[in-house]
Amino acid sequence: MKKFVRILTLVFVAAVFVMCAACSTNSPQTNDILYTQLHSNAMNGLGTGASITTKLAYWKIVLIVVNVVVVVGFAVWGTVVILQSKRKNKS
Repeated sequence: MKKFVRILTLVFVAAVFVMCAACSTNSPQTNDILYTQLHSNAMNGLGTGASITTKLAYWKIVLIVVNVVVVVGFAVWGTVVILQSKRKNKS
């Protein structure tokens, strides 16, 4: 598990490095894209001191709830199966 976490960390660091390197290049294409984004409708209403909040979509909340219910269900089911097998072995 530690090896997997180390590999995942290295991949993440490499991805951040690549993104930073791409943004720091002074190519005309990068400047055009950033200029377009800055002056587009995506920036309307944003100014100094503006706060951006994010909200989870309803379908993501439903997926999280379903995942939790499934995991808890499997845990309860596994516990019941283990307890039943122990009772059978004692008899």
